[in-house]
Amino acid sequence: MLSQHKVLVVTGGFLSGKEGSFFEVLKRQILQWQFSKFSWLEAMVKVTSVEPIVYVQSSVKKTKDQRVLDFFKFNDLNSTPELTETLIATLLKQESMDFEVASVNDLFSNRKLRERLLKECDCVFISTTLLRDLSEMFPILNLLKTPKNHLVVGGPLTQLLKENIKYMDNVEVVAIGHGEYLVPTLCEWIKTDFKELKPHPTASGSKIENLNNIQVLYSGHPESSNLDMFPAADWKLAETYHQKKFPVIHYESVRGCPYRCSFCNYPFLFNENSFRYRSAQKIANDWETYEKSMGPKIINCLDSLFTMPRKRLFELCEEIQKRGLKSRWVCYARAEDLADEEVCKAMKAANILQVQIGLESGSPQILDNMKKHCTLEENIKAVENCRKYGITSVVSLIVGFPGETESTIEETYELIKKTKPDFFFVATFSTRAAGVPILSVENRKKFGIWIDENVFSVSPYWEHATMSASEVGKNVRKLQLRLMREKHSLNAFAFYSGMLGYKPENREALLDFQAASVERFQTLPKFFKLAVSFIEKRIQRDINKLKVTTTATTDKQLA
Repeated sequence: MLSQHKVLVVTGGFLSGKEGSFFEVLKRQILQWQFSKFSWLEAMVKVTSVEPIVYVQSSVKKTKDQRVLDFFKFNDLNSTPELTETLIATLLKQESMDFEVASVNDLFSNRKLRERLLKECDCVFISTTLLRDLSEMFPILNLLKTPKNHLVVGGPLTQLLKENIKYMDNVEVVAIGHGEYLVPTLCEWIKTDFKELKPHPTASGSKIENLNNIQVLYSGHPESSNLDMFPAADWKLAETYHQKKFPVIHYESVRGCPYRCSFCNYPFLFNENSFRYRSAQKIANDWETYEKSMGPKIINCLDSLFTMPRKRLFELCEEIQKRGLKSRWVCYARAEDLADEEVCKAMKAANILQVQIGLESGSPQILDNMKKHCTLEENIKAVENCRKYGITSVVSLIVGFPGETESTIEETYELIKKTKPDFFFVATFSTRAAGVPILSVENRKKFGIWIDENVFSVSPYWEHATMSASEVGKNVRKLQLRLMREKHSLNAFAFYSGMLGYKPENREALLDFQAASVERFQTLPKFFKLAVSFIEKRIQRDINKLKVTTTATTDKQLA
C-alpha cells in the first residue's frame, strides 16, 4: 500500500543540451549568472568547449557524406534517464512510496508540468550529480520550493552545501552518502509527516547533525567492501514509467577508488575513502536480468574504474561468455590495465564496445605531479591495444595542471599524434572539487598554487608557478583545434551524440569531415580568438583584485 505522501525525484544538469531553444538556454544562463561571482573562467571553459561543436554541427547540415550523417543519427545515449533517477525510483518502490520523476530541464521548460508535480508531491528529492556549484543550485531551489513542500538535497555537491549551509534557506535535509541507506531513512521520516528524522538503524556511522536549522543526514557505511547487498537499478521500472524503451542503460558496480590521483575527489564522494565493488557474479546476474526482461542493451558502466580488481574483470568476462549474453558495454579503465593485451582480449570476447581512458597528459612530469601511478609507455600501449582488438578508445586530457607549460602541452599533443585514439576530451584544470589532494597545504606550497575560494562559480580562478587561469584557455583552444585540423583524433565534445554508434571503418571519413569543418569558416575562428583574448584579460583583472585581499589570508593558512 502506497503512502499518502508523494516524492518528486529531480535529476539532471542545469544546462543539459536538451533545451528547446536558444532563448531557453539564454534565459537559464542569465538565472545562473545572477548567483555567480567571478565567473570569467567558467565563460572561458564554455567558449572553448562550444567552438568545436559549432564547427562540426554547422557542417553536418551541409554534408552529403552518408557515413557522417549516419554517425549523427545515433543519439540513444541522450534519451536515457540518469542512473540516479532510476536507482532512487527503485528504492522508493521498495519502500512503497509513491513518486514522480522529472529532469531539471523538464521543470524549467514546462510550467504546466512543474505546477502539477509540485502540487501533487509534498517532498522533493534533488540530485546534485550533474550540478557543479551553488550558482546552479540556487535557481533550482527557488524554482521548486513551495510553502507546503519539503526539499531534500543529495549527491556529490552535498559536502559543498554543508560547508555553506547558511545559504540553504529553502532546504530541509542535506543527505550525504549511500542512497540505499538514505532513501529508506527518508521514507520513514516522510511517513511521520516529516516530524521525526532518525539515523539508519543498522548502517555503521549513520547520524544526523542540525546545522543552521537544517538537518544533515549521513547514511553510514556498509561493514564490508562488498556491494552485492545493494539492489541494482530497475530499468524495467524506468521503461514502464517513462513508457518507452531505452537502448542504452547505466550501471554502477564500484564506489570509491583504490588510487588517489591528485586532481580527483571521486574516492571521497560517499564521505569515506573505502573502495567497494559488486562481485562478477552479481554483475552478470544483473545484466542477465536486464537482457531477459528488456532484450540486449548497451550498458554504460559509470564506475570510475571498472577494470579493478582485475581478477573480477576476468571472472565477469568469463561469465558473460558462459551465459551467452549479447549486451554490449562501455566502461572507464586505467591505461595500465589496458596495456595488458590479455585484458583487452578478454573484454573484446565479452562484448566490450568502448573504453574511456584517463591519459590526462603526455608529460611524464605532469603524470608524476598528478600521482597517476601510470607511465607514458602504458598510456601508449593501452591505446594501441584498443585499436588492435577493435575497442573504441575515448581519452581524456587535462590542460593547466600544476607544473603545466607550453612544453608539457606539446608532449600531450605528441602523445595523441602518436597513438591516434578514436576520440579525445580536453578538460581545463579545475579547483572546484573540494578536498582534492592537489589543493592540500603541502601541494600549494610545492607548486606555488593560489586559488579563489569561490563557491559561486563552476570554475574558480587559480594560479600556480607555471600557468594561470588567464592563460589556460588559449592553450586548450590551440591543442584541440590542432588535433582536429591534423586528423589525429575526433573531438568528443563535438561528436558526443553519436559516439556509441561509431564504426571504425568510418574513422577516416569522420576525420576528414572534422578537419574540413574547422577550415571551412573564416570569420568564426577570429571571433572565438577575440572572445578568448577578451576573457583572458577579465580573468587576470579579477585575479589581481582577489589576490590583494586573499594573499594575506592564504599566507596565514599556509604558515
